[in-house]
Amino acid sequence: MTDHNSTTPSPENASTDALSQSALRALGIETHLFCQGFRLTPRESEIVSVLAEGVTRIKDIADRLRLSPNTVNNHVNSIFMKTKARSKSQLLAMLLSRIAEELQSARLLKRAPRLILVARNADIVAAVMPELKRNGFNVRLADTEERLTSQISQFHPDFILADASIENFDCRNFVSRICALAPQARLALIGGSSAALTRCDAMEAGAIEIFERGTSTARLATILLSHYIENDSDRARFLSVNQTSKTASQTLEIQRAALGRGGIFIPSAECRRLFGADLAIGDRLDLRLKVENRTLVAEGEVVWTRDDSARTPGAGVRLLHFDGSTDEDRETWRSFVFQNSGLSFIPTGESTVA
Repeated sequence: MTDHNSTTPSPENASTDALSQSALRALGIETHLFCQGFRLTPRESEIVSVLAEGVTRIKDIADRLRLSPNTVNNHVNSIFMKTKARSKSQLLAMLLSRIAEELQSARLLKRAPRLILVARNADIVAAVMPELKRNGFNVRLADTEERLTSQISQFHPDFILADASIENFDCRNFVSRICALAPQARLALIGGSSAALTRCDAMEAGAIEIFERGTSTARLATILLSHYIENDSDRARFLSVNQTSKTASQTLEIQRAALGRGGIFIPSAECRRLFGADLAIGDRLDLRLKVENRTLVAEGEVVWTRDDSARTPGAGVRLLHFDGSTDEDRETWRSFVFQNSGLSFIPTGESTVA
């Protein structure tokens, strides 16, 4: 599924490079604390960080850090000795376990997230399912339509993680069926290494995220957890919301076509009016949103962009939390979203174009 009215998506819009920057910062902080706890050297810590990003082959780590494979291998053996891990996969499992423990101790998780993995590919099942189970997710497998329907009715999942790399995968149709069966579930996708389905496409269809094949389980789990924490202040704490934000110069009136379940679309012209320039993926934004005669102060993050060659150029913004808003303000927003948003997690605004 591609945008037939724009040029081929630029690299910054590809799923790999556009993964949630906030969640990855949270992963980076936890990785740093993990390494400190085992008194790893700066170089050893650097190697653990690269492993957490999904780069696991010694040669690839060596190329990334511009070291010899022998040097990397020596550091990895030293990491194993200090952490008592027997393999790189066990080391990553320990890191994920730390993240889950931190969330539980901070009481950011009301319970273990329930997830259905929809996949027939044995490699995906083997890579994803055991790791998520081992690190706090309650996971079920659905490898047929019948089993998926049955699992949804019995399991009441918080997440559905589906393999979108299969031939002729129809994202919009699949999301529509999932929303009908499990309206409470958050849908995420795993795409192929060269999937035509971009992050923008996936979120327009209603998915919260699309991961490229080979994404590390640490990344995947951290990003999913960032969608699971419901309380605004708790989510901000988990995502380490403390970086410098761009502040909108004026209030933004939300149009129905720009509203999604998880965020908003801001056209390029509005981006320039509000911020004086185009936005980039990862930009943190302080926004004033006009909703039903109320002005809500929100913090958001740009998760995808489309340039002026697209039919509707602009930025997709995930709303992270509402700053200083009252319970009444937040209920106003939830009601507005419920009444006016469609299936999209973040829309592309194309319904405004005749």
